[in-house]
Amino acid sequence: MSAATLPRNTTRQSEGLLHGDIARWLHRVSGTVIVVFVLVHVIAQAVLHVPALASVKAGAPWLPAVQSQHWIHAALYFSIVFHTLYGLKLLLS
Repeated sequence: MSAATLPRNTTRQSEGLLHGDIARWLHRVSGTVIVVFVLVHVIAQAVLHVPALASVKAGAPWLPAVQSQHWIHAALYFSIVFHTLYGLKLLLS
């Protein structure tokens, strides 16, 4: 008996990442970015405003400057938009 031959992969569709895999991975990463930002922001706001944490505030004079970095907010806004739109796509499909 001769061995069965598989059709040739002329389009190379099975090689590399597929768009669905990239979108799922980006959805997970954007969700992680959102959760990490919220946790860090809550901790930083507690350090800045809770009197019991005044000693930590004195040791971190750079904290207000870090919280106003525009690139951090840009990454957060992209993550929120992508995570929301992809989540809606998953709900509607």
